[in-house]
Amino acid sequence: MSLPDWVLRFKEPHTTIKRIKGLYYKYEVHYCYDPQKKRSVTKSTCLLGKITEEEGFIPSSKNKLREECNELPNVDIKTYGLYAMFETLLSEEIVSLQSIFGKDTANKLLIFAMMRWAYQTPIKRLSYYHFHDFCSEFWGNTNLLSDKVITALLKNIGENRGLVLQWMQTLLPKNASTENFVLMDSTHIMSASEGLFINVLGYNHFFDFGKQLRLMYIFSCPPKGSIFLKFSRICGDVTWLLKAPIALC
Repeated sequence: MSLPDWVLRFKEPHTTIKRIKGLYYKYEVHYCYDPQKKRSVTKSTCLLGKITEEEGFIPSSKNKLREECNELPNVDIKTYGLYAMFETLLSEEIVSLQSIFGKDTANKLLIFAMMRWAYQTPIKRLSYYHFHDFCSEFWGNTNLLSDKVITALLKNIGENRGLVLQWMQTLLPKNASTENFVLMDSTHIMSASEGLFINVLGYNHFFDFGKQLRLMYIFSCPPKGSIFLKFSRICGDVTWLLKAPIALC
């Protein structure tokens, strides 16, 4: 179809002009491969506007709206409640953590603790939750929170027990002794042994109701070792103690 010269003036690459009911319309087109025809074909995507001899090219109002939407800045929606809760309830702990471990390390520890507490996320998914949380505006760069970085961070913290103890001492009351306190750690041990009398049916966070016993470690900070190990029934009664360097009564 031949077009008048006053219409051809508005012909541009990746566009096509169609005559519909005596009027000329300009469309955006793109090229794609047609497997049936085995060649590239053009497909009209959207109307750009109308062409008249008197007024020339008249942009489409819908295309104007489309272009205005494309010019809008990208909006990133981040959750705020979780960060606000940690920032409010742990304000003093955050300051002490940053003063002892350094701001970069402390912020990564806070991110890890917060995401594990809120979402029980595996380490490899931590950066996803961090990116969509408001804490990413203040605590760390999401691109630097890979699973390898977090694993190396936790390993380094575990090997620097002195810094951990130093930070935990800041949580004690001001008039409390910083030399005489203990750390406790507890875990469950599954056992189907018929020779034991302390393994009973119980419950743990794995939703396992089989026979198990609870092992508690109590660490003394000055000797940097375990004071004693306590095996107990799930219901809490003490059955026997394994004495170590120092015994508690």
